[in-house]
Amino acid sequence: MASPADYSRLPSREVYSEDMESGSTSALLDEKYAKLPASTSPGSFWSTKRKQVLVAMTLLGLLAAGVLTYVVPLSLQVADRKNEFGDCGSTIDEARAKGCMFDNLSFSWQQPACFHGELLESFRARSNITYYTSSKPSPETRIPDEEVYNGDWADVFATKEQHPVHCAFMLTKLHEAILNHLPLDSEVMGFEHTIHCGQVLMQDWLHELKDCDEGKCGFARATQKFTRCGFY
Repeated sequence: MASPADYSRLPSREVYSEDMESGSTSALLDEKYAKLPASTSPGSFWSTKRKQVLVAMTLLGLLAAGVLTYVVPLSLQVADRKNEFGDCGSTIDEARAKGCMFDNLSFSWQQPACFHGELLESFRARSNITYYTSSKPSPETRIPDEEVYNGDWADVFATKEQHPVHCAFMLTKLHEAILNHLPLDSEVMGFEHTIHCGQVLMQDWLHELKDCDEGKCGFARATQKFTRCGFY
C-alpha cells in the first residue's frame, strides 16, 4: 500500500492550474502541429478548401455564362428557323399588309426576300398562260393577266400550261436559291411537291399542248397559298 509520502510527491492542483494558465498546453499543441507537414496544418487545410470552392464556383459561372450565351440563343433560333423573314398571313389583305408579293407561277404570296422577280418575268415571257373565272373559258370569263399578277384573284382556272411551267419554274427557283444561299418560301421547299413536279414533267405535255386552244385545252385549277419565308 502506498504511503502518504508517495502521494506527497504528486504536483498539487494549484501547480497544474498554474501550468495551464502559463500556456504549457498551448505550447504542447504548437509543438504537435509544428511536427506536421505545412499542407496538413489547420490554416493550410482551410486555405486549400477555399481555393477549391472558388475554382468550382468559377467553373460553374463559366458554364452558366456559356449556356446563356450560346445554348439559349441557339434554341430560340432553332425554334424560329424557316420563318426569319416572316409569313404572309392567310388572306390577300393580310399578305399585302405584311409587304408580301404575289407570284402567279407558284400562285402564292411571298415575302420580298423569297420573291425571285427576274426569274418569274423570264418564265412569264416564255409562256402563254391565260386565266379564267370558270372552267368554261370565254371572253367573258377571261381575267386580265395583270389582275392575276397583282394577286387580285384568290382562285382562278388556268390553261393547262400552268402546270408544267409552274413546275419548271419552282425547280429552277429552288436551285437558284441554293446556289446563291438565298432564303426560300415554304411552298417550294416541300419535298412532296418536288416529287409531284417530277412526275408532271415526265408526262407527254408537248403532245397535249401542240394543238391547244381555248376550245380544246384542259385546265388546271390554281388556288392561292400564303407562305412563310426563311433559310433552309
